[in-house]
Amino acid sequence: MDFSEITVALNEILQNKYSILSPNTLFGLAQKGIPKVVENRMDSKQEVDVELKRVCEELILECSNAATKPLSSFLDEVSAFKLQNDSKPTHQSASLKDQGFAKPDRIVEAYEAFQSAVRKSLIDFTSSKLTLYLNDRSTENVLLSPIKDNIVTTYHAFFKVIQAEYDVEKLPKRIKTFDEVKVWLKNELSQGDEIHEA
Repeated sequence: MDFSEITVALNEILQNKYSILSPNTLFGLAQKGIPKVVENRMDSKQEVDVELKRVCEELILECSNAATKPLSSFLDEVSAFKLQNDSKPTHQSASLKDQGFAKPDRIVEAYEAFQSAVRKSLIDFTSSKLTLYLNDRSTENVLLSPIKDNIVTTYHAFFKVIQAEYDVEKLPKRIKTFDEVKVWLKNELSQGDEIHEA
């Protein structure tokens, strides 16, 4: 029920636009003041679709963030360092390689933590839970595909920083290229399928 017209009619009377004793005023109040029935129904299917989409986006973001947390933390530190470093005069600027968080052994640590996080969050947990609850490979792929894309995008940003700042061949451990990580993710998920089917 929409009672907004009653409020308008009463405001007009209170502002002395009309005499309260006039029959026309009372008739106008009765005519304007009738509440209207407003139908505002949301399709329940549409409501479920909206909620399902929201939950799926939340799941994709959570899984992506869990898998890429070691890389994201490193990239956040790089961004903060560059922002601070760029504001200094050229003669006072520092090299990223000289920063404690960006030493070659720390790069390798971040990379290994990333691999471990991908296995733990994406393969061991997410993929197995999707198989358990959905049991439909095409639906699982609909969810896993954007998760993989987010992981690859974050890794690409990480690898670009490494390539720009370091001699990749001289790092204490070999780090996969962007393309190798895409293949590695695909292979890891395929192995996860074989484990869950067995």
